[in-house]
Amino acid sequence: MIDIITLVASIITSGSLVTLLTLKSTRKAATESAESSELSNADKIVSLQEQYIINPLRNEISALRIDVQRLNDAIDAVKDCEHRNNCPVRKKLNGKQRI
Repeated sequence: MIDIITLVASIITSGSLVTLLTLKSTRKAATESAESSELSNADKIVSLQEQYIINPLRNEISALRIDVQRLNDAIDAVKDCEHRNNCPVRKKLNGKQRI
């Protein structure tokens, strides 16, 4: 009778150990999968930010730099213009600046 109880206890214990090891390995695999998914999602977020936010802002800044350079060139050209004394644009530029 004691041998049977020992045998049953041994089977239960070894089965629990196998189950415990299986659960640990399953948990580890799930954790690794979740971490991989998080990295994949982070990469997707960076890619979307690059596509929809960063690149359009870079393009806009580049266009603004070109516009400012053209404006500076035009302002510099006013100094040499023969009509500079009656130029309404020059008067506007020399007037009070609004903030």
